[in-house]
Amino acid sequence: FEYVHSGGALLMVTPPVEFDSLLGIQHLDRTITGGYILFDSTSHVVGGLSRVPLQFFGDAQLYQSTRATVAARIAPDKSMADSHPAVGISSYGTGRIGFISYNLGQSIVVTRQGKPPSSNNQEPIDRDNDGVFNIADLYYDSFDYANRAIPQADEQQKLFVNLIFALL
Repeated sequence: FEYVHSGGALLMVTPPVEFDSLLGIQHLDRTITGGYILFDSTSHVVGGLSRVPLQFFGDAQLYQSTRATVAARIAPDKSMADSHPAVGISSYGTGRIGFISYNLGQSIVVTRQGKPPSSNNQEPIDRDNDGVFNIADLYYDSFDYANRAIPQADEQQKLFVNLIFALL
């Protein structure tokens, strides 16, 4: 805590509950697997990023904000009806601390490369059962093709860069 209090900057991905007071969040003891992230158009952290809900892959911790400035929200579906803070920043002393509620790196990789084979022997799986394994099988039944014109992995990478700059 002293590092941030004395002017340091810290970014945490899926932070443990012990950091709730520092981050200005409260863990809800729930997670979701896969869903959507929506950037808050009023936040300077996400300026220039997409204004439509984008997919994320992997598990996300669910929080509520107690004092964090929320830059993006996360939900299990595009309606964003049951949304929770996904990305946020708080001040502590003279420092700043940010959080991301899901594994951003994993989400970017899966968005770019598709879901890896899930069998124990890691053999390719013909997910669409057409008798041929091809690259589309890595995305079958997991990729939201309505957003295919949006470079979703690039948008998440820009989010990461913007968050780092916002903490400096």
